[in-house]
Amino acid sequence: MAPPSRTPLFEPFYTAFALNATKPPPTTFAVSKFANATEQRALYLIVSTADIGANTTMELELPRASTGTFEYYDAYRGKPLAVTRSVPCGGDSGLAGSEATESGGASSRMVEEEAAAWRWGVPKVSAPSSSGAGLGAAAPSPPAASPTIRFTCDYVSLSIEGQGIGAYAGIGAVLAARPQSLSQTDRALLKIMAEHTKTPLSNYSSRWRGPLPQALVPSPNATLDEGTAGAQGMVKVQLTGAQAFTFEVVGSEIEDGCCPFNPYNAYYDTLGVDVMYPWEKSPGREHSRTFSTADLPPFYIDEHLVTNQKFEHFMRSAAYQPRDELNFLRHWVKHHLTKRPAQGTEQQPVRWVSLEDAREYCAWRGARLPQEVEWQLAAQGADQESRRPGRLYPWGDDAPDGSGKRVPKPRTDLSQPFAPDDVGSHPEGESPYGVHDMVGSLWQWTSEFLDERTRAATLRGGSAYQPASTDQFGDNWYFPGGAPYTVDASRTPTFVPFGNGVPWGSGKYPRNYQLSSHAKLLLMAPSLDRSGGIGFRCAADVNHTAAAL
Repeated sequence: MAPPSRTPLFEPFYTAFALNATKPPPTTFAVSKFANATEQRALYLIVSTADIGANTTMELELPRASTGTFEYYDAYRGKPLAVTRSVPCGGDSGLAGSEATESGGASSRMVEEEAAAWRWGVPKVSAPSSSGAGLGAAAPSPPAASPTIRFTCDYVSLSIEGQGIGAYAGIGAVLAARPQSLSQTDRALLKIMAEHTKTPLSNYSSRWRGPLPQALVPSPNATLDEGTAGAQGMVKVQLTGAQAFTFEVVGSEIEDGCCPFNPYNAYYDTLGVDVMYPWEKSPGREHSRTFSTADLPPFYIDEHLVTNQKFEHFMRSAAYQPRDELNFLRHWVKHHLTKRPAQGTEQQPVRWVSLEDAREYCAWRGARLPQEVEWQLAAQGADQESRRPGRLYPWGDDAPDGSGKRVPKPRTDLSQPFAPDDVGSHPEGESPYGVHDMVGSLWQWTSEFLDERTRAATLRGGSAYQPASTDQFGDNWYFPGGAPYTVDASRTPTFVPFGNGVPWGSGKYPRNYQLSSHAKLLLMAPSLDRSGGIGFRCAADVNHTAAAL
């Protein structure tokens, strides 16, 4: 059973500047602000990027419109915070302190003030040091507006716990809320955090006990007969006779080393990285298993990615509306009281859909999402030689030639909005089973994995959206270009630093187009999981009873 859709408490508003202490001990705090859609609640996350060792008390300055008040809570410890003082904002806060000019009445003024306060109010942090000097930074000035906005700055004292986790040694959070606006979920979260933080971090052992085991979320029952599957535009994928399929894939994460021949890492430790399949003892980057006809039953899979047109038909027929609507079909245009695909985009693959949205669509058709092993078989075929894994690409071992016949040409211009090609536009890139656009169009939802604390999904196929990177490795960092190494037709591994390792001008394509690579996406909430670079296709089990008749 798939986990239910969850609505996030907050949406990201901005990640603020880093704030640096000017006197010892040198401490850097990064401040991020999140707020809910109705702007009744906000969450400030404060993270120290330096080892503060012991607890540190800081004063946090929180701008707000002068027309309303807020209650504040230490969201990390689940306790109320007292406002030590409230004064008109000014000075280095960068916020307007002049009296508002009435325009349209008090209610209109309050709405404009609050909107500007939430969107342009940036906190200032100060922390004590040996000389009494603090740290702070100027907020951006609000945009020109009428009426002029007046702000009040509330000050709260916040304790940041030292000896934190990972690279971040100090973590704090402040929840700001209008009186009586906390939901039951908010209060439950505060109660949970109060319970979790009873024991200081310093009391816990620093010894790593190993990675949490993961479980592969099973597919729901979804069986179709040949006629129905064919009518839905699906093709049959199966192993025949003594045929076997060797599933081999490597995760593209940058953490914990890369490969034995990686000159940038002195060790090779992938334990806990990536996902854990049922046949594995722990999560790891590399996965391999050979499947027989008994292990991998035949199935149907969509010949093409699901299009905007087909998803719109689903929306109308099923009256589907997600509980968490943020970023849902963000690329569609408004049409009366609803949204629809822009004219001319009907045959483009649908995107800005979460894992939950994709599942709902497939279930409406009597289908399901493909598991990653199924996706790879449909893309790679089972005609590989016994001495080596399958083909590197759906069409063979030759890399894309840049002509656009097999895959779309990469979109590297950030100044232009990204739009994928129509489905079926690259017939020379089809797989041995006749499945189109398996690589190079959009990332595609496949399997989901769970552990005690997190959810993650494997994405396959890469995307034509390849913004040029400016970092020293020529890489997109946390979503790099594929596996940590590439292989040629002879299966000779070649290390390339992290992402693509080659400039786009060289005509090279990223390794995430290779069928030996997948990406892992941590799932947080449908609104945050949706992306303009992720689409999907459906699959279904074969109805053997109908086939035998």
